Amino acid sequence: MKYKFRSLIVVIHRYVGLSLASFLFVAALSGSILSFNHELEELINPELFIVPIPKPFQKKLDPLLLHEKVKVAFPNISTDYIPLRSLAPEKSFSISVHSATNDPIDFDQVFLDPYTGRVLGTRMRGDLSQGFKNIMPFIYKLHYSLLLGDIGELIFGIIALIWTLDILFVTYLTFPLNTSKRDIWIIRWWKHSWHIKLSDFKSLKRFVNLHKSIGLWILPILFIFAWSSVYFNLGSIYKPVMHILFEYQHLNMNAKNLSTNPKLDWYEAREIGRKLMLEESIKYGFKINYEDFIGYFPKRDMYEYFVNSDRDIFQNEGKTRIYLDKNTGKLLSIRIPTGQASSDTITSWITAFHMAAIGNVWFKVFIALMGGIIVLLIFTGVFMWWRKRH
Repeated sequence: MKYKFRSLIVVIHRYVGLSLASFLFVAALSGSILSFNHELEELINPELFIVPIPKPFQKKLDPLLLHEKVKVAFPNISTDYIPLRSLAPEKSFSISVHSATNDPIDFDQVFLDPYTGRVLGTRMRGDLSQGFKNIMPFIYKLHYSLLLGDIGELIFGIIALIWTLDILFVTYLTFPLNTSKRDIWIIRWWKHSWHIKLSDFKSLKRFVNLHKSIGLWILPILFIFAWSSVYFNLGSIYKPVMHILFEYQHLNMNAKNLSTNPKLDWYEAREIGRKLMLEESIKYGFKINYEDFIGYFPKRDMYEYFVNSDRDIFQNEGKTRIYLDKNTGKLLSIRIPTGQASSDTITSWITAFHMAAIGNVWFKVFIALMGGIIVLLIFTGVFMWWRKRH
């Protein structure tokens, strides 16, 4: 019975792998490139991302004032988030926008000189018809949606879920059928499977050893990539599963008065956000590194104020946030990325890992190499199937 079940799992893994091969190839290859997304953006588009070194003692304009200049330059646009973080002196200010009316616009991102408010340029991210300036957003959209929008996100989410289950099946296959009583350590069980035998690098056996041994070495990393992809693209599955298995933070996000405009403007909401976040940092014992974003969504009927704190895993982005009533500024909820609930802590770690947002440049190199190794696993797996068919 054990042999039959194991054989069934092998067949399932083979054909699931073949079915997902082309999708995972695209995701892995594009993901390797995206490990250096910010660096490549600045290299490709210096006219959008880099500004001349300012004069001594010249200060950047208030981000909310820069937002007002965008509104003056493009009266028919609106925005959900305003960046508040002060970047390096030579970095430009960029903001995501959308049409405030039913009339379409040909851009969704605006770049400004943070010292003068001069518009440096615009682009519709991912639209290659506008030129090479969109190559990195194009790769990003290819990575998570195959350039198919919401349908593509759903497809990739389902693929990620199937991939996650397949990895669990593969983990089962790493355990031997017959184990003596004294072989109680997993490392003893896996010992032979983890060996790459250079002496056996002949014909098909070479690819079997490569596929099996290298795959086992990065099995935990593959699981992180797969399960975090479910979070990004199929949250309706990820969140219930994690909430069943682990503790999570309950958020008070009930929408009210959706038909009315907020009584608080951006400036008032930011000041209240700063005050409340400071109070919450003392209450929960975390340190604020810098403020990152402020957002307003009519559908959520509240302001969101983001900072980067010592509870954040992401080094270049703030995930510590509070939710404010749009009219009174009353604190509705707080969400702390780590240390409060195991589900949120795990999610913060695996998403930061997936996006190469941990540590320095060497971690980005590591993630890029992992993408290359996944491509190698896909190649060896498909080659093994092709050789066996012939």
